[in-house]
Amino acid sequence: MSTFLRLLPLELAEIEEDSFIEPEDEVAPNEHVVGEMTPDQKRLYTKCRLLRKEGLDVLNNLTICRRNEQQQLAKASELARKSQAISEMFWVAINDEFALWDKDHIGVREGFKVVWIESNNEETPPPGDFLKWLFEQHMGGEF
Repeated sequence: MSTFLRLLPLELAEIEEDSFIEPEDEVAPNEHVVGEMTPDQKRLYTKCRLLRKEGLDVLNNLTICRRNEQQQLAKASELARKSQAISEMFWVAINDEFALWDKDHIGVREGFKVVWIESNNEETPPPGDFLKWLFEQHMGGEF
């Protein structure tokens, strides 16, 4: 078993309820609240956000100091891919918990609310393009 799969349950269990990262967006008029995230879903969401922040920090440090550039890029790639994998698990858990498989657009909002969205105007990267999107958004160029 990979280190990632072996350590993930332990890392998730270490995330205390008082350190959950809450979604910042408010529920919009075209969104329908279907419930609230479970503690396990909050842990997945928090872990994903922490990995993304760590990846952004690595990239920001790279713009300041180009030492060990290949190692830093490899670390940013690792963090982005792990974040993406956890994000996929999170969305599967949300779809299962709230039976949202028939909805094209779902989201999480302030207060850990889960919503389905009638129309989605938000610009988000496709799941497989997160690293590319991350570089384009935060490094000012194409990857």
